Amino acid sequence: MLTEQAVETATTGDVDRRRVALRALSAGLLAIAVDQAVKGIAILSLPYGQPVPTVIPSLDLNLVLNAGAAFGLGARVGPLLAAGILIVLTVLTAWIIRRVIRRENPTVTILLAIAAGGGWGNMVDRALRGEHGVLSGAVVDYLSVSWFAIFNLADVFTVGGIAAAVVAATVQNRRAQGVAAATVHDTVTGA
Repeated sequence: MLTEQAVETATTGDVDRRRVALRALSAGLLAIAVDQAVKGIAILSLPYGQPVPTVIPSLDLNLVLNAGAAFGLGARVGPLLAAGILIVLTVLTAWIIRRVIRRENPTVTILLAIAAGGGWGNMVDRALRGEHGVLSGAVVDYLSVSWFAIFNLADVFTVGGIAAAVVAATVQNRRAQGVAAATVHDTVTGA
């Protein structure tokens, strides 16, 4: 028989899980929407392949279509590359769902959803901007750092989301280790 406290705890956990799921879903969808909106603006307003200087040194706006992965690698195997990326994104999305169900660190989960949203934003390009069949499209890139590469906001979401998730998970693990060490210390010393 369930006690009132057990029912309340289960209900609170379900509400927390739904809240994290909604936040993760919102973060991922917002990343896709913002990415696609900015790409649309770039397509409509930037000349193709001609750098447009910005007020930020070393940063230009330069509209290009990238059939490959990062830095144009794999452009010759576009649909095959896209299929591989699709598998990775599906696994990442499933992992995010699993994290929500298991009530794992919500901050890390939401950051991973932002990273997945960036990946799905680029996948939208591959799926919808192709002329030669499914997943043959090129990704719209427009941010050009003179000493680095040309990329887009989806790439920023993906790399930034993963990097921030790693930092957040590391901080959580360090805190947990500190609490565990303090508990052992208190047990040993009788504090």
